[in-house]
Amino acid sequence: MRLLCPVPSEECPTWDPGPRTEGFLFCLQPVPFLCCYRTETYQQLQDAQSWSGQDVISQVNALANAIVLLPDPLSEAHGELSLAEASNFLGILERLPAGLAKETAPLGPAALLAGMHFLKKVAALGMWEPEPMTGPWEQLGQAVVSVASLVLEEQLAGAWLSVSEVVGGPRALVASVQRLAPLLSTMLTSERPERTSSTTMPASLESP
Repeated sequence: MRLLCPVPSEECPTWDPGPRTEGFLFCLQPVPFLCCYRTETYQQLQDAQSWSGQDVISQVNALANAIVLLPDPLSEAHGELSLAEASNFLGILERLPAGLAKETAPLGPAALLAGMHFLKKVAALGMWEPEPMTGPWEQLGQAVVSVASLVLEEQLAGAWLSVSEVVGGPRALVASVQRLAPLLSTMLTSERPERTSSTTMPASLESP
């Protein structure tokens, strides 16, 4: 099986011998996997700590007093992420003075890649809730949509192209947010028409 790495430890590849189909399940324990890169892609990832956007990564981690965004895309965060931590870290991303996609200089590929991995890790938390939830879980879903909308701005199309081979492009982020649908159902019902989700892809990255 060919896997693009790094992959979040929450996404475990599976093989169903009956219909002979590949898939994945969410899991919270790190599992071994094989990485397959083209030589030039791997070399680019080795140099990722020199990519633009490291200042945003450092600022977020300093505000959180924790490693929220990984400066090295070839590494993987250790330990589980709690609901409280996820909500707190998402709040920092939303309030970041530099403004993520709203900053004067667009978010660099290093920060975009790190943010993408963090959002996928947060989205995996919601997969363990069998029913639509309110309170903290609903707030988590709203925060994920808000941050995802920031990194899907049109002005970040260039950064997305730089990291698309590793994370699969904006569609991978949209797919992660959609997995939170049960948590978002209470905020997207007709009773709350003022709330909308703006997780759309930059037009320049849409398939023709």
